[in-house]
Amino acid sequence: MTTSQTPPPGPDENEAETADGADCGHRDFTRPDIPSESELVSSLFDHWLSLWSPGAVPLRSQIDPTAFPKALPYSWIYRFEEDGDFYCVLAGEMINAAWGRSIKGLSSREIIGADYQEAHPRWLTVINHPAILYLSQADLHLPKRSERLALPVAERDGSIRSVLGISCYTNLFVEREASPRARPGTLSYWDARTLAPFESGLRAD
Repeated sequence: MTTSQTPPPGPDENEAETADGADCGHRDFTRPDIPSESELVSSLFDHWLSLWSPGAVPLRSQIDPTAFPKALPYSWIYRFEEDGDFYCVLAGEMINAAWGRSIKGLSSREIIGADYQEAHPRWLTVINHPAILYLSQADLHLPKRSERLALPVAERDGSIRSVLGISCYTNLFVEREASPRARPGTLSYWDARTLAPFESGLRAD
């Protein structure tokens, strides 16, 4: 992987800085260049990175909601179950508002509907690769924009079955047309164990 150069030992030997200067507790670290300007997205991502170590992903039990309080209304967790679908186990108030109902306990097929066939392979990549996913899209007819960051989190036995994420919306409550279509957007992946970018072969639209 591409990493920052290890500095010689010094008084702050147990501290580390990311490529952009943020302290995330590890020396062997180059922060993925997520194309987001949102402080909400960054706050969740920075917390995940603070728990990350080379070759592993953070445990779900390590995630501390108090570390990203402003991002909580936009955050969510889905868990992959034996029937092959992801089920929502946590959704912030803005996520529920975006879907017009509480989505806790629902499957991604029930929630996403017609877009399920496009979204499902992306989430499988997040847990199976495992991978960091960033996606931004805009509505074709209306001034809406969304961006999502999806992060794998592990169980205590090391298996990766859950996706921690955040979805931020611009002009969320502009009324939708009967058949809205999304503009092709940005879809990017990074290896969650090395933080190196890779191509998944999947599309953003």
